[in-house]
Amino acid sequence: MANKSIRGLSYFPQDVYMMQDLKIRKLIRYQSGKAISVYTHLLSLIYREGYYLKWDESLPFVISEILGFEEGYILEVIKCCLNIDLFSKDYFDNYNILTSKGIQTRYTEIVKLLKRTIKISEYNLIPSEEMPIPSEEMPIPSEEMPIPSEEMPIPSDKRKEKEREIKERVSKDTCSEAEKSASEPEILLENILFTWESKKSQNDKSRGKNFIFTKNDLLAYQKTYDFVDVERELKKMERWLLSNPEKKKTFKGYPAFINKWLSNLQTQREAKNGAKEYYSAPRQLGNVEFKKFV
Repeated sequence: MANKSIRGLSYFPQDVYMMQDLKIRKLIRYQSGKAISVYTHLLSLIYREGYYLKWDESLPFVISEILGFEEGYILEVIKCCLNIDLFSKDYFDNYNILTSKGIQTRYTEIVKLLKRTIKISEYNLIPSEEMPIPSEEMPIPSEEMPIPSEEMPIPSDKRKEKEREIKERVSKDTCSEAEKSASEPEILLENILFTWESKKSQNDKSRGKNFIFTKNDLLAYQKTYDFVDVERELKKMERWLLSNPEKKKTFKGYPAFINKWLSNLQTQREAKNGAKEYYSAPRQLGNVEFKKFV
């Protein structure tokens, strides 16, 4: 019989939509794609111990030997994970551990499925009202509570009515999903250049939906603002927004913000030397040529 008091896990689930998570996208953008292997390895170490990992100064060296990356790079990835909240920075600073609310939530769900008598007591990041009831406290064994046979069968007319309700609900959900897909065309991950968090607004129906800037958007803006290196300016905008989170825009406010930024630069540079052109050889961006300033 398995020991129900063992805290560590021998496996943990991986979300199939992991690469669409905003925090994961930030990790890839700031530390490149190979940072995912570092983050995944850290998750393995954490779940092997339970739901948190005590920090050890030799940990970056151990991971660098396993993955073949520089020790300094491992440290930078861990710092980035703390800054973008993949790991709790407060708990790392105060208790010297690596954990997060998401890690603890998944751990609790797995422990529940394994029917282990383990609760998260120390370093708990899950509010008490969100804590699931351990599985061993929920069910009443069937042998202790037999169901009289006369209560079990469902009348055929009620069963048919229930089946009809389920079919109607499934059909309605399928139609709504189809309408949503038609109104919002899918954006391929490789075409996404920037993903910015939006400020929630009562008048904005998007309600905090992330603003996505694609390669097609870049080409369109570059045609309009031919005296500006649009991609470079977008990186400046992203850095400015990260440095000034209180000035985050709504989903509908981002296009106006981008246009105003680029329009001011375009006007300044067109007027700098009057009609005289002072740009270097045209630079190719896809099928679009634009003038790059000296």
